[in-house]
Amino acid sequence: MSDWLRRGADGWIGIWRISDRETGEKYGTTALLPMPIEERQTDYGQVRPGHVPEASIEVGYMIRRSAWGRGYATEACRRLLKFIFRETPLQEVVATITPGNTASRNVLLKTGFADLGTRYSYGEEGPFFRLSRERWSHFQESP
Repeated sequence: MSDWLRRGADGWIGIWRISDRETGEKYGTTALLPMPIEERQTDYGQVRPGHVPEASIEVGYMIRRSAWGRGYATEACRRLLKFIFRETPLQEVVATITPGNTASRNVLLKTGFADLGTRYSYGEEGPFFRLSRERWSHFQESP
C-alpha cells in the first residue's frame, strides 16, 4: 500500500477519497495529517498504526477543478469534523490555505473554524484556522 494511503493512530489519521455515492466517481481527497512547520511537505513517517503525532493535526481537502462549486469540500469537511470530534481523542484541529483561496477559506468558516490570522507552516507564513471540540459542539447547536 502506498505511503500516502497509510493510516495512523489506530486509523484516525490519514487520507480518504471523496467520491460520488452513486457513481463512485472520484472528486478529490480529504485528510487528517500532522501539520509541518519548517518542512514544506507532510512527514508521512509520522502516519503509522498506534502512533499519535505530537504535531498539530491538520484538516485538508483537495477537490478536482471540474467539481468545484458543488459543495463537495464543505460536505467532506463536515463529515470529517463529525468523525474527529465524535470518534477520536483530538481536542482541536487546524487548517491552512493558500493565500487568496477564498473558496477554501469559506469552507473552513462555514464548518466552524476560527480565522486566526497567519502562522508559519509548510515553511512559510500563511492563513491559519483552528477549530476546538468545544467550538465545534457549539457550532452544531446553532441554527
